[in-house]
Amino acid sequence: MHPLAEVPMAIRLTLVNPETGEVSYLDQIADFDENLFRPLVEGYGEGEDARDVFEEAINWWERELAAIDKELSIRLRR
Repeated sequence: MHPLAEVPMAIRLTLVNPETGEVSYLDQIADFDENLFRPLVEGYGEGEDARDVFEEAINWWERELAAIDKELSIRLRR
């Protein structure tokens, strides 16, 4: 299954009549997409949720750019 594919999910709701105790079931199929786990299929972070790996990359770049800005500011003060 491709990580971006919509995934049909079988759902069974159990309904209980509070007066009679009668149990009935409601079966449905729902398509899940953007909120479902999205594993990377290859490379760095393979098997990890793509959103977590992308967040890690963005955080890394923010730290690197902050370090560059700091170094540049120190050098410009000299």
